[in-house]
Amino acid sequence: MSAGHFLKDDWRDAVIEEKIRPLVRSLNNRNLGIRTIAACQGHLKGPASPYVRFQCSVKLAAIIDKRLRDLWREERGPAYHWMLEGHFNHRLELGFSIRAPRLQRVQLYPWPPLYVYWLARRKIDADLAILAKAMDDLFSEIETGKAMKTTGPGEPGSDFPLRPPPHPQNSSTTGFSPITRERY
Repeated sequence: MSAGHFLKDDWRDAVIEEKIRPLVRSLNNRNLGIRTIAACQGHLKGPASPYVRFQCSVKLAAIIDKRLRDLWREERGPAYHWMLEGHFNHRLELGFSIRAPRLQRVQLYPWPPLYVYWLARRKIDADLAILAKAMDDLFSEIETGKAMKTTGPGEPGSDFPLRPPPHPQNSSTTGFSPITRERY
């Protein structure tokens, strides 16, 4: 499947590029409400970076994002930093993408895409396999009830603070925010 092409309603009937297919299957093989919309394995012609675009609940997206962050910290994790990004489509429906920002930036220069998508293709392929396995493991944990619980903003154990920490250059010695004049 080339960048920018959308999958059919039933992903099993769609033409999906060989190297991204295991990740698409991992996302779609469960009954968790994930709907894959588009995918690309990344290629030199174009060039296009690898991604999978899908829709799911915000809570499930938060769990996937946490797993991607944990995966990046692992010693034998992926070569590239893969992130979950949220975006709205033309119908203002929330969707998500899994992509590696570094691979997107490579497209801006003439020679790096040649190196990344042709000479060092094995790193991307290995990363896609790692991501597919990580998603399979995560969804198995969710189905068996062993997956981590997520908390909302401001709840104990939340990764989302209610307010960003004060920046040394933007805060005064009085402890007030220079923008909102609220006390920290």
